[in-house]
Amino acid sequence: MTQVGVYKLKCGWCGSEVEAALYHSVNVTLDPELKGKLFKQELNIAACERCGKLNRYEIPLLYHDMGERLMVYYFPEEHEEVEELGKEKLREKVMNMMKAMAGEGYTLDVAIGWEEFKKAVAMRGH
Repeated sequence: MTQVGVYKLKCGWCGSEVEAALYHSVNVTLDPELKGKLFKQELNIAACERCGKLNRYEIPLLYHDMGERLMVYYFPEEHEEVEELGKEKLREKVMNMMKAMAGEGYTLDVAIGWEEFKKAVAMRGH
């Protein structure tokens, strides 16, 4: 299931408050248009009403393709959990969580950084 939350955040340009709809998970089977937006990096972006500039908010995101039976959990390299736990402990923690929610026969992966995420999804023929 695709999940979106609305948050009040700071503009990275002028410091004003920005209301942003941020995706925590995308199901590209149920919402196929989100796949293109995700790979064009058009998700988790909000314009500042004060200065008009676009802000990109990097947050962890679960990618779910039911047709390919694929789940990849993306974490930005600079995310606090990556820094606190380290890459390997974070991967282990998230993989255990994903195993509990995934059905039989799913390919699961944890990608830290955008390039790693793109490779994880591309390896399944996307």
